[in-house]
Amino acid sequence: MRMFRPGIAATLAVPKGDGPLIGRFMRDAEPLFRIAESGSYPLAEGERLNDANVAVAIASATLAPAHGIMPISSANEAVPPDWRFERHYRTFLSHALRQNRRDAFDAAHGPGTLAALVDPLWKDFGAAYVAALQSTHEEFLGQFDMAMASDIAFGPLVAATYAAGFAACGDAQGYAAMRGLLKLLPWAVPVGMPEGAGRKWLVLVS
Repeated sequence: MRMFRPGIAATLAVPKGDGPLIGRFMRDAEPLFRIAESGSYPLAEGERLNDANVAVAIASATLAPAHGIMPISSANEAVPPDWRFERHYRTFLSHALRQNRRDAFDAAHGPGTLAALVDPLWKDFGAAYVAALQSTHEEFLGQFDMAMASDIAFGPLVAATYAAGFAACGDAQGYAAMRGLLKLLPWAVPVGMPEGAGRKWLVLVS
């Protein structure tokens, strides 16, 4: 079993070396490390999720309104035909994060700072994490076109990258905004906001 923690902690310490914030990220991301190491991505039952808390976590991280969630099971629910393609969504997680957070992050911490962290940080861990989600929930992801399935799989990784970037740069406010979503990701995966859903997010659960 591959252990990712030592390399990740060392990489995050390079920009500013904010020990307490990096330590908080490492603790918050512990379930994500276990997913990457085990190759299995377990999800919580939909009944365990608090609708308001999930919506607040998504909105805080993406800087986009989210007024509720629509849980959908990875095992026994079919996605409506008009929700299976990327063009049928107002937004999805990776798109919302890149669109709403990237410029502000670059302005606060310098262009290239996030990219410099991403390559070494996620080269192996990221590949293993995404592979775990894809293999564990292959049947569910297979309902979407290739572009949308890729966005669903990479969305949590993009969110974790931003959280790690804020931690590495000592940005406590930015990290706090991402923390709710980071802690939610092991148990539920935000898919996106389908057109006509009334700002409700489709969320993958068990």
